[in-house]
Amino acid sequence: MSENLLIDTAPVTPRLLGLIDHSVSQYADFDARATMHDAFPSVVFSSVAGDTYSMYDNGKLIGTMVASGNVTNWIVPAEMFTGVHTLAVTATSPSGQTSAQMSVTVTVASAPVVPMYMGLIDHSVSNYAGADITKPMHDANPALVIHGTPGDTLNVFEDGRLLATVLVTDENMPIQLPTLSNGVHNLSIMETSATGVSQPLHLSLNVAVSATPATPTLLGMIDHTVDNTFNFNSGELSNDPNPTVVLTAKIGDVLTVTDNNVVIGSIVATSEQMSWTLPTLSNGRHSLTITESNGSGTSDPLTLKLTVFADGALVPTDTTPVTPQPAADTNVHTAVGLHDTFVATGDHQTADLNVDPAAYFKQSSAHIEGGSNGVHTLHLTGSNEVLDLTSLTGKTAAAKVSGIEVIDLGGHTNSVSLSIVDVLNLGQTDLFMYDGNKQMIVNGSSSDTVDLLHAKVARVMDSDWENHGTASVGGVEYNVYQHEGAQTELLIQQGVHVVVH
Repeated sequence: MSENLLIDTAPVTPRLLGLIDHSVSQYADFDARATMHDAFPSVVFSSVAGDTYSMYDNGKLIGTMVASGNVTNWIVPAEMFTGVHTLAVTATSPSGQTSAQMSVTVTVASAPVVPMYMGLIDHSVSNYAGADITKPMHDANPALVIHGTPGDTLNVFEDGRLLATVLVTDENMPIQLPTLSNGVHNLSIMETSATGVSQPLHLSLNVAVSATPATPTLLGMIDHTVDNTFNFNSGELSNDPNPTVVLTAKIGDVLTVTDNNVVIGSIVATSEQMSWTLPTLSNGRHSLTITESNGSGTSDPLTLKLTVFADGALVPTDTTPVTPQPAADTNVHTAVGLHDTFVATGDHQTADLNVDPAAYFKQSSAHIEGGSNGVHTLHLTGSNEVLDLTSLTGKTAAAKVSGIEVIDLGGHTNSVSLSIVDVLNLGQTDLFMYDGNKQMIVNGSSSDTVDLLHAKVARVMDSDWENHGTASVGGVEYNVYQHEGAQTELLIQQGVHVVVH
C-alpha cells in the first residue's frame, strides 16, 4: 500500500536588500550604521509572490502586506520617531507557516520640516515680496522669501543643479536667485540642518523679461497748493502749474514727459520710486505722456490728463478724492470653525473665527482668504486668544491668510503679533487715507494687545515702527504706526495696548 505525503515547509526567510532614506535619495543605498532622517523609510527585501509579510518595530506589529514579486519595496507603515528602531520582517505562507525574522537596527533623527514659501520679489516692480508667483515676472534676477529655521541652510535647485544657497539668519529669509532665462523654471528648495535634509518645496517661476523697459506706474500726484501728499488724481483739476508725479522707474533709465505731443522735459531716475516736479504747465487742458528709456529701447507711454487753473480763474471746491471708508458693519459675517475655511465672495465680508487661532492655524487645511476688492476682516470671537500672523500671511491664495485688511480683536483680552512683512502682504495702498503708503487696520479695546515685531525684508531699509499721530476712519479714531523703510502704516484703534519690539 502506498500513501501520498504532502510536506509543507516553512517559507523562505526574507533577505534584506537595502534601506531607502527618502530625505537623501530614492535608492536603497542607506548605510544602517548611519543616522536616518526619514520617519517613513523603505525596507527593500527578497520576497515570494503570494506570501504574506509582517513588519515589526521594536517587537510591535505595525503592518502586513502580500508580496507581488520576488523583490518588495515596503515603506514603513508607521511613523518612526526619533530614537533607535529594530525593524523585523517575517514571511507567512498560504498554509500558515511562518519564516524566521529578517531584522535591521537603525537610528532615526528628525529632519527639518519642509521650508515654507512666503513671497516673491520682482525687482522690476518693487523691492517687496508682493509679486504674484502665478504670473509672468519681468525680473531675470528675482528673489524668493522662504520661511526657515535660523542656523539651517536653504538650497535652491533646478533640474538637480544648485542655483543658490543661503544660511538662514532670519525666519523669513530672502534668497537672491542668479540670472534666469526667459521661460518656466521648476525649482526645488530644501532645508539642511545637523539632523538631515528636509523634503523639497516645489515652486514654478515664469520669467518673461522684455527687451524694453516697463511702462512707468503712477503712484500718485501732488498739487502743492493743497499740501505735499498725494492729493489728486489724473483727470482732475489742479491749481498748481508745477505738480509733482510720483512713479516707478529703474535707476539709471531716462524719463521723458511730453505735453500735447511736445517734449517738455526729461530726468534720469535716481530711485525706484521717483518724485518728479514737472515743468510749468499753462492754464487749460493737458495730455501728458511719460516714457522710460535705456539702451534696450523705450517703454510704452504712461498717459496722464489734467486741467490746470493756476491763476484762480477757477478754483474747485475740493480736488481731493473721497477717502474710501470701510462699511460700519454692513459686512457679511461667516462663522469659521476648527475644520472650516473662508473664501470671500463679495467686497465687504468678515470671517468670525470661532475657535482658538493657534489651534486653527496648526492645521494644514487652515485657510482665510479675502477678495481682491473691498475691505475684508478677520474677527476673533473668543477670549484670551493669540493670533500670531508670522508665517501665515502671503500675497497669493496659497497662503493661510491673504486678502485680509482688518484684524478685529473683539475686545476680549485677545492679541495679535505681526511684522512689516504681514502689512506688506495684507495691506493696500491708500486704502484708508491718501498718503501713498500701504495700510491695514487693527480694531479692539483697552483689554486687547498688538505686538509690533521687528523684521528685516530684502532690500528694504531697516527701520523701526514709529507712532505718526492719529487718523479718523469711518468715525473711529486710530493711532497710526508707520514703518518708513517700507512705506507702510498700521492703524490701531485708540485704546488698544501696543508693544513695539
